[in-house]
Amino acid sequence: MAVAYHLAAGTSPDVEAILDSVVVLIDPIQNPDGRHRFLQQITEFRGKSPNLDDRSLLRGYWPWGRGNHYLFDLNRDWILGVHPETRGRIRAASSWHPLLFVDIHEMGAQNTYLFSPARSPRNPHLSASYDRWGDIFAREQSEAFDRWNWLYYTGEWNEGWYAGYTDSCGGFRGALGILYEQSGYAEDGVRIRGGDVMTYRGGVHRQAVSSLANLATLAKNRREMLAGFAAEKRVAVSADSPYAKRTFAILPTANRSRLSDFLDQMELQGFEVFVTDADLAVGGGVDQLGVRFGKRRLPPGTILLPNRQPQARLLATMLEFDAPMPAGYLERERRNVLRTGRSSIYDLTAWNLTMFY
Repeated sequence: MAVAYHLAAGTSPDVEAILDSVVVLIDPIQNPDGRHRFLQQITEFRGKSPNLDDRSLLRGYWPWGRGNHYLFDLNRDWILGVHPETRGRIRAASSWHPLLFVDIHEMGAQNTYLFSPARSPRNPHLSASYDRWGDIFAREQSEAFDRWNWLYYTGEWNEGWYAGYTDSCGGFRGALGILYEQSGYAEDGVRIRGGDVMTYRGGVHRQAVSSLANLATLAKNRREMLAGFAAEKRVAVSADSPYAKRTFAILPTANRSRLSDFLDQMELQGFEVFVTDADLAVGGGVDQLGVRFGKRRLPPGTILLPNRQPQARLLATMLEFDAPMPAGYLERERRNVLRTGRSSIYDLTAWNLTMFY
């Protein structure tokens, strides 16, 4: 809300430079149900004296505010599209074909501030320009933090693998996806390990400075980023696309409700979908388990999703059976799991919507 006010009321040259060249969309509340629940918990446990203990009930209690009414984390819903909040956000955001997609979060109170780019493993369907633009935006965001002598870090615990986050799903659509994780404070603030008191006001300040720094970088580089976005879409629909020689085929099924739900999800994401009205002979293919087969006739009612289309990267990561992780990463991960018993992956490692339905 501070960023919205700053852009609406500001008259300085830096604000005018942003507004003259950038369309800014702000979704102020990702999860209205969880926000209401968390504010109610603060109301229940606030006291007359300030409480700076990060283990106090002012931090909330289960189920906290992360989940919506159904206790689902809406930041995992971008390739499932189950909940109405997510479906509205997908339609609203994708209709603008954004160049920058920022996902603003909070994390544990004893932390500092994390922002993108993500560490390895990166999903192979992310744009090839992710590293270049990610480094440029991160460098200018870090310079903004340095002017305030704020602590931050990047490239550590979050990886760019799962496709269902807000920022990663924006990335598969051709935008630069950026994640912020600000250490979270509520009500009176928190005394951190070094003895300083970190406040909610300070957290808001850091999020606002991050957003404005990124908008300034976008405004400065908008022409080059827009040209790159258009060029990548041209490649995606060309015969030279790495996705040009692949079509996903979903056979008809008696379970009409699931088939209808699947088609609805494809429409929600903006994919080009075709349905056959006669037998279709194919020269061969690969099934969901990676097994190759020879000539086959596909029956009428088969759903066809050509991977050669504008949203080729998103379609590929949602429907292919298994995106390959880099061999070097898998070797490091194996050693890490054997040594510590823990994975370095933050979230899901596998998904496939045709098998899901």
